[in-house]
Amino acid sequence: MYTLGDSGEIKPVILGASSGFECRQQLEPVFVLNGALYLCDRAWLQNQRSFVGPRTLGYVMPPERSVDIDTPLDWLWAETLLQRAGELP
Repeated sequence: MYTLGDSGEIKPVILGASSGFECRQQLEPVFVLNGALYLCDRAWLQNQRSFVGPRTLGYVMPPERSVDIDTPLDWLWAETLLQRAGELP
């Protein structure tokens, strides 16, 4: 993964990452928070001011149940998945 510099040059997100291209299928899996489920003690949340701490556990959701809707295309994708699952007409 890269970001774009002011002049359009690509910069690796992870500093020290190799400059060569790696086949992502051969890398360790990575995960993204999707905001679907957070469970914590209210006092802990007020103290930490974050849902993520050193002992936070992850719950891996299947991709078809973990659609982040930020754009009209995301909405269309979610509708398509629900229709294929028989959950929408």
